[in-house]
Amino acid sequence: MNFSEMVKESRAKLGWSYRKLSSETGISHSHIRDIENGKYTPSFENAVKLASTLDIDITKVIVSTYQAQLRD
Repeated sequence: MNFSEMVKESRAKLGWSYRKLSSETGISHSHIRDIENGKYTPSFENAVKLASTLDIDITKVIVSTYQAQLRD
C-alpha cells in the first residue's frame, strides 16, 4: 500500500472530510485530495503531519516511499 492509499484509508476510517483533515494538519484540502489521488507526493514535512494526525506509522511511509523509488 502506498502513502496516498494509507492517507485515504485512514481518513475514511475516521470519517473525516478533506476539510476536517485540513484543519487538523494545516494542509489545504485540495492538496490533500491531490495527494490521495496520486497527483502529488507530499513533502516530507507534510507526510509527517498527515501520518501523525492519522496515526499512520511513519516507518511504513518511509519504507513504501523508498521501495517505490527503488523499483523505478
